[in-house]
Amino acid sequence: MGLAAGRSRADIAPGPASYELDALFAKSDAVCLARAQQEAETQTGTEGYVKEVSRTAGLLPRRCYKGEISPGDSVSYITHVPGVHATDTSLPEDHDALLFLKRSGERSFSLAFPFFGHLSDASLPVLDPETASGLEQLQRDVVASTKALVDPRLLLGNFRVLHGFRALTPDALNLLRAYSAGVDAELAMGAYEALAKFGDPADLFALCQFVSAPGGEPAASATVHYNFVSVGQIRNPAARAALECLARAPRLALYAIDAIRGIASKESVPELVKHLDDSDINTQYMAVITLWEIVRRPGEVGPSVPMFEQDPMRFIQSWKRWWAETGQALYPEAPGK
Repeated sequence: MGLAAGRSRADIAPGPASYELDALFAKSDAVCLARAQQEAETQTGTEGYVKEVSRTAGLLPRRCYKGEISPGDSVSYITHVPGVHATDTSLPEDHDALLFLKRSGERSFSLAFPFFGHLSDASLPVLDPETASGLEQLQRDVVASTKALVDPRLLLGNFRVLHGFRALTPDALNLLRAYSAGVDAELAMGAYEALAKFGDPADLFALCQFVSAPGGEPAASATVHYNFVSVGQIRNPAARAALECLARAPRLALYAIDAIRGIASKESVPELVKHLDDSDINTQYMAVITLWEIVRRPGEVGPSVPMFEQDPMRFIQSWKRWWAETGQALYPEAPGK
C-alpha cells in the first residue's frame, strides 16, 4: 500500500519545503548577495559516468547579511556533471545570487552546504533602501524585490523564500495576502503555501475556501508543484476549526490531520470520525491513530502502520461502533458543521 503516517523527513540539503533560514544563517560564516566570476574548473575525479569538477570563482559582493566578502575574494566548490543532486550547486555568472559561505582562508570561501551553494529561488533585483544586516534586512529586501517583480516564476520563488523565515513582518504578510486574493490561481496557491506555515486561522480558512472552490485546486496545480508539509506542523489551538476544514481537501488532508493530531483537541473527534470513510487509506490511518491518541478507549489498540495495513477494517469498524454506541453522545458536533 505504501501507507505514510504523515510525518515529514529531513532533506539531504535545504530545499523549497525546508529552507529554515535561521539554520542556514547559523551554519554560514557569510551570507551575501553577490555575483560569481568563473575563474577555473578542474576535473578531479569520476564516479561511473559522472564527472566531479572542482570550480573556483571570484566574488563581486552587492550586500551581505552576515559576515562580509570583498571584491576579489573567491569561493571554491565541487559540482558533478551531470548533476547527481536535486539542488544545483553551480553558481550563476549572469546575475547576483544569495550565497551561503564558509571561510576557508583569508580571502577564500567554500560553500556552507556541499549540495546547496546558493538559494536559487531568491530574486533580489531591488534592495530596500534601509541598510542593515541579518534576517530582518534579507526579509525587507525580498519584500522590496517581490513588489517589483512581474514574472510569475520569480514571484513564486520569492514566495518560497518568505516561507523559510521563522516569522514574517506585517508588510510581508500583507504582500502574500494580496497575491492569495488575486486572479492568478498559481500565484494565489504559492502565496497560500507561504502563509499557511504561520497558522493564522483566517489565512487557513481562506485557503480552504480557495481549494474547495469548483476548479480552484486543479487550476492552481496545473504546472507548479506546491508543498504544504508545514501545515502539519501547526500547533495553534485557535487554528483547529480551519484545519478541520482543510482536512476535507484531498491534497491537504494528511497535513491538516497531522496538525489536528498534534493539537489533540477533543473537539476534533466528530471530524475525525468522518474521515474513517475517506477514500484514501493514509487519511483513514491518520484518523484512527488520532482518535486513539485523543480518546484513549480502554482495551483499544493504537495500531502501527503495518498492523493497520494488515486489517484496516478491524480498526475502522471498531471506531464506528464506538461512535454509534457511545462517542457521539460524549463528543457532540458543534452546531453548523
